[in-house]
Amino acid sequence: MSSMTECRPTECCPEPPKPSDPLTRAQYADRFGPTTRDRIRLADTELRIEIEDDWAGGPGRSGNEMVFGGGKVIRESMGQSIAPRDPQDSTAPETPDTVITGAVILDHWGIVKADVAIRDGRITALGKAYNDETMDPSMEG
Repeated sequence: MSSMTECRPTECCPEPPKPSDPLTRAQYADRFGPTTRDRIRLADTELRIEIEDDWAGGPGRSGNEMVFGGGKVIRESMGQSIAPRDPQDSTAPETPDTVITGAVILDHWGIVKADVAIRDGRITALGKAYNDETMDPSMEG
């Protein structure tokens, strides 16, 4: 028998959400930043922009966002490859040097939130970063 006391839901200790419960927009924004239809202020100006699409996840596709740092959600091999980068091997995948996750991109074609892949000092891809050894890029969350 465990010596731990059971926590019963009360006003000050609500029942925790089940893992299958979808995140609300506010919960998603708190954890992963703005998403589609959210408005954000540009720096210290009064200019505001609205994110038109979220290529990196979004509340309807949440669950595979990569958040780096102590105690965050990234797991072994998630978004990271064990394959060495060999510039001489033409069959090797185009592995980026750096990936910036959850960036807001403002360009002439629109405003999106996406992961940004950088290789040899150039942006090589925008979209959802994934590890093709462990993740299916076509799978909708």
